[in-house]
Amino acid sequence: MFKKKAKKQEKSSKSKISSRNNIMGKKFEIYVANLYKDLGKRKIRHDTYVKIPNNNGKSMHVQIDVMYKAIFYDHYIECKYRKPGNKVSLDEVAKFYAAIELIKVPMRRAELITNQYFNDRAIEYADTKGLKLYNLDDLLKMEKERRSFLDLIRGKKPSIERIIWRTDIKKKYKF
Repeated sequence: MFKKKAKKQEKSSKSKISSRNNIMGKKFEIYVANLYKDLGKRKIRHDTYVKIPNNNGKSMHVQIDVMYKAIFYDHYIECKYRKPGNKVSLDEVAKFYAAIELIKVPMRRAELITNQYFNDRAIEYADTKGLKLYNLDDLLKMEKERRSFLDLIRGKKPSIERIIWRTDIKKKYKF
């Protein structure tokens, strides 16, 4: 009986952690969509399903976290939220690459963005495949570009974690 209780507690604590990570992941996706909007990107869409072309009559879709229109073409963004110190692995970069290949989009229109960093193998793989990677340093540069005049006067430095944490996932955003 004690083992059953311990297993139940272990499962519930894992599901709480997983649920919290999912919430922070969604917040990060919304943050990225808002960031791109503020940087002047057009026709931003969040959590979109793109149909896989020529799939032998079967209807299959790939989920894309954020999409935006640049000139004539859509750009596809995969967002990876990580706790401080955790890096995005090669497996996750390879999965995004495979998804982009399935929908037959040139790699120059695919971006993978994280609030932390990528491991060395992931960076090497992305370089060979032509996939754009944006890490915490790149996010800080983008955030600096969109900062308000008041923040510039105060000399405040942006905290990506604080901005993501304050993002309301229940609010209906217009991108």
